[in-house]
Amino acid sequence: MTVTSFNYTPGVYTAIAAWPVCALVRLPPWDPLVGWVYAALTNDPSAETIIREFADAAPGNQPAIGVLSVEPAGIMVRAQGQVKAFVGGDPVSCPPGGVVIDDQAPLLLLAEGAGGGPVLPLAYGIVPAGRIGVGWSPEGTADWPVVSEEPSVTPSFDPGIQFAGRPQSAERADMLTAVLCPNGHANPVFAGRCRVCQLSLPAQAPVRVPREPLGVLRSSSGLVLPLDGCAVIGRHPQPVGNLPQAKLVQLDDPGLDVSSQHLAVEVNDWIVSVTDLGSTNGTQVIAPGHSPVTLRAREPAVIEPGTTVVLAHVFDLVFEAQ
Repeated sequence: MTVTSFNYTPGVYTAIAAWPVCALVRLPPWDPLVGWVYAALTNDPSAETIIREFADAAPGNQPAIGVLSVEPAGIMVRAQGQVKAFVGGDPVSCPPGGVVIDDQAPLLLLAEGAGGGPVLPLAYGIVPAGRIGVGWSPEGTADWPVVSEEPSVTPSFDPGIQFAGRPQSAERADMLTAVLCPNGHANPVFAGRCRVCQLSLPAQAPVRVPREPLGVLRSSSGLVLPLDGCAVIGRHPQPVGNLPQAKLVQLDDPGLDVSSQHLAVEVNDWIVSVTDLGSTNGTQVIAPGHSPVTLRAREPAVIEPGTTVVLAHVFDLVFEAQ
């Protein structure tokens, strides 16, 4: 019997994996520290690397985190905060230095409040997750469901998950951690296909690249909004509390269907999100290949290239990657 891979279920925390180590951390995948830790982990794949990077970033203020490390003696498990460990469905107490599990029962780390969902294999990369685990299996045979497609439901990230102690520097503000497609396009390390040309991304160590606009929001009326920062869109937009430096994008709407303060657009590293600001006539998001979804007021939604955002059923914006 052997361990062949980690697995995860989509959720609002983040899984960081570089075989033979996988961590579940209470941060969103776009947090700069997540990419920073993943880059360090690909150079030194060990539980000590993860613990050290988070400890150095914010002594005494680490986020909730759990780590699984495949070692000769078994699986080293560490868990703290809102991340709990279970073996065969039973909770496991983890001392500060961790505990080695050699039982061949299923082992998982679970985020507090995590729901169910598909169980997907994971060996390398960054994914939004609510649980991570390992399954003991016969040689060459996985004992969890094999899923050939990405989850059909995009997790709704908790905007309250922040890490005030993460490093901030001029270099990191101007750079992104990325993987490159065969055509040289930069992509987030958690992507499976190129966001620009859709080619599969080969296994590789991440690199640091200059920060550039992630694309544009383009309307059929001719508006082009570069995705290089945050923006507030409406008939008479004003700065909002958490986005005091946002661009103000005024729309010409003689029918008064679009609200004065209609939509906020935020760019966080590789992630673009939109938030309806309590508009009168609402906002819909249409992801590629999916039906329209009406946003709840003041709840951010992550969008991907190819997504159409419709304001008040009359004004459309299409996310085009660059």
